[in-house]
Amino acid sequence: MRPGSLSEQMGAIAIVDALRLQQRQLQEHLDLPQRRAEVAARIRDHYRHQGTTCDDALIDQGVRAFFARRLVFEAPALPWWQRWLADVCFHRAILPYLLVLVLLCGGGLLAKYLDTPRAPSVPSNAGHLAATPPAAPQAPAEQYARLEQYRQLIGKLEAMPLPEDVRAKLLPWAHTLGNVVSEHAPAKADEALHELQVYSDYTASALHLEVPGADQMSGYERCTQAACQAGTEDGKAWFLTFQARNAQGQRVTMPMVDPATGKIALAEVYGVQVSRAEYLKAQQAKQASGQIDNPAIGSKQAYSLKRVFDKRVQRGGRFDNPAEASQYITASF
Repeated sequence: MRPGSLSEQMGAIAIVDALRLQQRQLQEHLDLPQRRAEVAARIRDHYRHQGTTCDDALIDQGVRAFFARRLVFEAPALPWWQRWLADVCFHRAILPYLLVLVLLCGGGLLAKYLDTPRAPSVPSNAGHLAATPPAAPQAPAEQYARLEQYRQLIGKLEAMPLPEDVRAKLLPWAHTLGNVVSEHAPAKADEALHELQVYSDYTASALHLEVPGADQMSGYERCTQAACQAGTEDGKAWFLTFQARNAQGQRVTMPMVDPATGKIALAEVYGVQVSRAEYLKAQQAKQASGQIDNPAIGSKQAYSLKRVFDKRVQRGGRFDNPAEASQYITASF
């Protein structure tokens, strides 16, 4: 007996992975008491981290109501032809007439077919062609791989020695991505996994924040209000760009949440607001020597989300993504 080929093995493995995933999902949905207990425990932890008082009975009632609605079967609306067939089956008195009508129509079509001259037949070579092996079902295996990656990232985050404020902010958001990974389209699931991977790597790393050098933009001026006009300071804000590097000197992608929309941006370079005087000072230094004085502008400790900057950064200033709304950047260096 010849050994199985690699393609046969991979196809069989893909089917086995799909069956394992279906079996695991079926077991999770059938064990309702355990699922309800797990969901209720996570909700209690969420409210406890948020400092919100919530009665356990109220949480249990809400969890039971959710699972009760989830398991209710709602029959889909039937199309018109299925409703018509159902009415015909219920009114059996008209069935003989309907059968006669079908036979008459079928006989007419058969007679028309027999009267039509047929072209000479061409010998088929289908029997001489090699059978094409069916393609292995890749979608279930890919979905299983995404779920495994999500479980690994969640386990990595939960094992980190995070401060309570960071844990309360990061873990509830990370758990919400589980539904995105398991229930949404592949593109949306991959985007959620990428965001979770960036947050995991960024949170765990101790980073040095520095202003880019001569070959990159080090600062820019942006219009922030309608009163912005060329040649004046009205309606403008000034920013120094910064990037993050780990202990090995590698650039690290940083997440940034827009406070207005809640949308997460992922980039390697952001802007931090400074005064116009600091902006002009950095601009003059770069024009003279190719880089600003003291490019190191801040840091981030491991297992933290907070960035700490030196006194050059404006107190109460905001972060900015220079890649967004770039048409409002009026000057840069």
